[in-house]
Order: sequence, then structure tokens, then C-alpha cells
Amino acid sequence: RDPADVITVTATDPDSSANANISYWFVGGNEEGAFSINSVSGLISSLRQLDRELVSYYRLNVSASDQGNPPCVNYTLVVVTVGDENDNAPNFTRRVYAVSVQENGTVGQELVQVEATDADSADLENNVIRFSIDPAFRHTFAISPQLGQLITRQLLDYETTRSYRFQVTATDRNGTANGLNDTAWIVVTVTDINDNPPNFVGSTRNTIREDSPPGTVVFTVEVEDADSGENGRVS
Repeated sequence: RDPADVITVTATDPDSSANANISYWFVGGNEEGAFSINSVSGLISSLRQLDRELVSYYRLNVSASDQGNPPCVNYTLVVVTVGDENDNAPNFTRRVYAVSVQENGTVGQELVQVEATDADSADLENNVIRFSIDPAFRHTFAISPQLGQLITRQLLDYETTRSYRFQVTATDRNGTANGLNDTAWIVVTVTDINDNPPNFVGSTRNTIREDSPPGTVVFTVEVEDADSGENGRVS
């Protein structure tokens, strides 16, 4: 947080006059100079922005001394705990998650698990991440909000769609609207299997004269196969 007043330490002295005038000083724990103390009032203030992800707490040793000769001194320990703010967005471990899957697999098949980290603490669920995917693809895929596991919601067909590319979002604060977020890409490549039989094209009937010589072409058949590669090669 920004520089601010933290706490006021107070000591009492039953003496009178100068013997009862108290001064406050740091005697340890403020080596980095993150705090100041008013020697008269005992007000402790931060001098700069504190970052909980760097230092979560400070142990400040404070002395209170009077003006006697010799002075009397006493000490106290002030523990300053730095509260967390949601100042760190989630961060995906990869920018692109690419996976290949055969068509006609089972519905509910796990394809990939995305991961993200958040440097904030669990205070106010600042580091609790929830995952979501582009709504346009939710009829085909689903993602576990807590675990980031992507599964299929319907059978994939290579002949219909050969690849999918969509964004996945990680949102902290348990996925609430005021959470910070990060995005990555998921690329799903569908591979072909031999799931389509050959199909004859057009008519399979023809007429030939009875006196046709040997070697006369009777008919040329045409066949189509919707599969790719060797799966679509017909003999």
C-alpha cells in the first residue's frame, strides 16, 4: 500500500520534569528504511509502498528513553503485518496449449489441462483462480473451473472441423467480476480415422452390344471416400 500512518507507540514515566520527557527510536528491524518514527509522539509511518509478495511482515524494535542523567530506557516489539491487495494478475504457464485428438473419441474425453499461478495470497481469495473458455466453443468443449481440465462435450468429426482455436481465461478472486485475469490459446487438432466407407458416384448400370469385341470398355466406376490420406485411397 502507499505510505501511511501505521501505529503510535506510547510509554509512560512517573518521574517529573526532564526525567519524564520520553523519546522514541528504532533500534532494530528497520534496516531497509521502510518506516519512520516520530521521536516525540511515537507515531510510526511507512515511507514507501509496501509489497506483501516481497515482505509479508516487519518486526520493529522500538526504544523509549527519558531525559534523565543517566537516561532510563525500555524496549518494545512492534510487528507490522502487510495486508494483501489483489495487485498480481494470474499468469498462465504457457501461452499456447496445443493438443491432437482422434475424431469420434468418447464424449467427456480429457484433452489437456491448463495451469496458471498467482503471486497474491489467499487473503480475500486473491490467488484463487477459476478457468473459463470462449462462450462460442462451449457447445463443443467444457473446462473445469477449478482444475483447468478441458474435455469434449460432443464427438469431434475430422470431416466437419479439422481444428479449433479459442481462448482460455484465468481469473483470480475466485472468478468474480472484480478479479484480474490472463488469457492463453488452446489449439485442438482433430486427426482422421478410417470412419467413412467408399461410396459409388452416379449410375452403376450400363448397356453393351452383344457383338462388342473383347476389350470394349463397359463401364468406368467412380468412388469417393470422405477420409483423408491413406484412409481415403480407394482400390
